[in-house]
Amino acid sequence: MLIERVFRSADLAPADRFDCWRELVGRTHAPLELRSDHWADFRASQRVLDLGAVSVWPTTFQPVCFRRTPKMIRQSDPEGLHISLPLSGALRAVRGEEEAVYGPDSLCIIDTSRPVDIHGGDDASLHTGVGLEVPKALLPLPWNQLDQVARLRLSAQDGFGSLLAQLLTQLARGTDSYQPSDGPRLGTVVVDLLSALIAHALDSDNSLPRTPAGRRSSYESVPSSSSTCTTRA
Repeated sequence: MLIERVFRSADLAPADRFDCWRELVGRTHAPLELRSDHWADFRASQRVLDLGAVSVWPTTFQPVCFRRTPKMIRQSDPEGLHISLPLSGALRAVRGEEEAVYGPDSLCIIDTSRPVDIHGGDDASLHTGVGLEVPKALLPLPWNQLDQVARLRLSAQDGFGSLLAQLLTQLARGTDSYQPSDGPRLGTVVVDLLSALIAHALDSDNSLPRTPAGRRSSYESVPSSSSTCTTRA
């Protein structure tokens, strides 16, 4: 089994659940503002799988709005990409004047360096999905192209998108067939699939600029921060 950390809101007192989950999401992704009509007795779960510098986190939560503001970006920016694969329910992303809805047939990309509002779930049911965190420095793409990837519409039904979605879904189901030492190997596979997916999408989008560039830095682990909200290994 891979190294993973588990959070279940049911393990906490109702008054502590929403704030603790907000802190854990901020540590896994980047600092965010969270709002929910269900904050008083919030239900959520999260498993964070350690794939070296990459992390995958299957999650389920009640309807919530995530907001990353320009002030938050100035204060703390891990310079990463977050990829969301909705499994049940939809995500609505608002980036400035643009709005897009993502369902189980698509992948939503969020750039930690850009403001965004993400609305997940609806009043009818819990939202279930898989999140992927990848440092932009690991992707062999020029920065002026990486700055544009959040606007891309990426399918999870065919090509590289289907391969990536299948791997994320498999990891969400369980990791019993892997050893902890397989984590960085899987991280390399994930980065290669994501790089191929983005490069293919950029090649298909003639509106984006093209300049040659190489990989920004080598694959290295990203240290985690300490917190009073704990997860179980």
